[in-house]
Amino acid sequence: MNEKGSPYGTVVHDQVLAAHHQHIFSLRIDPAIDGYKNTLVVEEAHPIPVGKENPYGTGFVVKKRTIEKPGFEDLDINKARVFKIVNESSRNPVNGGPTGYKIYPYASQVHTSSAVSNERCYWQIQVHITLGAPNSLTTQSG
Repeated sequence: MNEKGSPYGTVVHDQVLAAHHQHIFSLRIDPAIDGYKNTLVVEEAHPIPVGKENPYGTGFVVKKRTIEKPGFEDLDINKARVFKIVNESSRNPVNGGPTGYKIYPYASQVHTSSAVSNERCYWQIQVHITLGAPNSLTTQSG
């Protein structure tokens, strides 16, 4: 409860309450990284078992998988999951890897007691993968 006595927001003036609320945003990205033949790659950190190669248990490897069809991906903070949009036909001159752009989605809380959180809706999944429909502002499924 704040100084003026309301648990539902902040009193900003006499008889005026700025109610607590949530902002839910959605962003569509249509990449063209060194051309339009782009691929979405998911990268995750996986620990190396303790042993001769990793005596202190601090080592890890990055495992990659390519997303090949529309779908959904949640964040996994335990694996430091990130998403890269890459162009496999264009190479970085320094390391030889594909040129790309790394995306770090942000997970935000949807209050579980909220009416909007009763179903697994788009705001509870951090990454939605769709195929762009050529010359359109819509998407195609498949």
